[in-house]
Amino acid sequence: MTTDAETWALVDDQRRRTIALLGSLSPADWDAPSLCS
Repeated sequence: MTTDAETWALVDDQRRRTIALLGSLSPADWDAPSLCS
């Protein structure tokens, strides 16, 4: 079972990964309908 502290640490890690991904996108990437394609 995950504690509250572990859960928030995972949330913070996901936030950091999301910020890194968004920061790495070029203007052309924003025009793509999906980042998965």
